[in-house]
Amino acid sequence: MNANSTNVRKEAYQLRQAFQFDAARTMLEEALQDSLPAEEQWPLHYELGKVFQDNFEMEKALEHYHIAIAGLEEASPEPSVFLARLYGACGLVHQDEGRETEALQCHHRAVEVLKQLPESEAGLFLASNLKYLGELYQEQSQLPESREHYRAALPLLQQGLGKGEGFLSLEAATVALQLAAVELELYLRGQFRISPDAIRQLLSGAQSWLEQLDVEDSIVEQRTADLKRLSYMLDKVGGA
Repeated sequence: MNANSTNVRKEAYQLRQAFQFDAARTMLEEALQDSLPAEEQWPLHYELGKVFQDNFEMEKALEHYHIAIAGLEEASPEPSVFLARLYGACGLVHQDEGRETEALQCHHRAVEVLKQLPESEAGLFLASNLKYLGELYQEQSQLPESREHYRAALPLLQQGLGKGEGFLSLEAATVALQLAAVELELYLRGQFRISPDAIRQLLSGAQSWLEQLDVEDSIVEQRTADLKRLSYMLDKVGGA
């Protein structure tokens, strides 16, 4: 990839992180006006989509993601993490916009692509899309399907723990709590043969991962509150 287009992407990312969306958009749009090879245009469209998404211009974000997807799929039938990231990005836009059917389609497509790649390459991206599917099915009260996807995501996240990246501990704790909530609801309904002790193990894992993080972080505080709520509910149904 041309060093100049790579630098544009890096600078645009930094501008986006600083909430300078207009500057990032201008930089990327000007770069796309240059005579770049097609394979260098697609990452720029992805970055431009992220700029629009972060600025809540969702339809424009989708437009650029779709341009990149179409170009990438036309150029090669081979699966790639980048293609999966594009589908995942589309899925998140639809999810944020309340278009659950479209979101499910996009995240399932991302998972389909990622499962064709080595786990070492796809693992964390696969875990993220499985988590999003779990959330969507949970929101639709399709708890067995939600359970299936959370249970698939959690081991992938656990494999990455201990590598010095705090966000993995937070993600693992989040999925463990989401799975525990679904398992508890299914237990109360008399579905699936999971014991309260197994649910408590999930909560114990979530607690250990949260204890590795900054307790004053607002997201950690929310997850800790979720942990206490679920523990209380489990005690009430005889899981103490």
